[in-house]
Amino acid sequence: MEIQRPAGELIGEELDKIRDALADYPQLHHQIFHCLEQIRRAAEAVLPCPVMPVISMKEYNEQLPSAEALWEMVNAAGSRLEFHGYAFWREGEQRWSLTNPLGMDEVMILHTPEDFEKFLQQLRAGVVVGVG
Repeated sequence: MEIQRPAGELIGEELDKIRDALADYPQLHHQIFHCLEQIRRAAEAVLPCPVMPVISMKEYNEQLPSAEALWEMVNAAGSRLEFHGYAFWREGEQRWSLTNPLGMDEVMILHTPEDFEKFLQQLRAGVVVGVG
């Protein structure tokens, strides 16, 4: 079974292809680049979030905590923490395994606040961690 990719990811990839194709045409690139970024921002504002489809990606991103705050939440939680459809599982001192909303285990191992930032970056991009 093929898992469909989020619309925001597909739109972003297509916009990147257009931007890259325009690289050889600096004047045209300069004129169109701003429009491509407006399209990207508009799509992010209205497309549903893949994990929480009742809100837009913009609204979803606004409610995500900082990496440090998530790190503190997870470390204070005990052996397990549910977060936006994901489950963090303690696997030792400050080591966490991640289960994604599709039930796929160990899609990411997190040790440091930097790992939590990488996790949040994927969520902000509309990626379901462990898919694709």
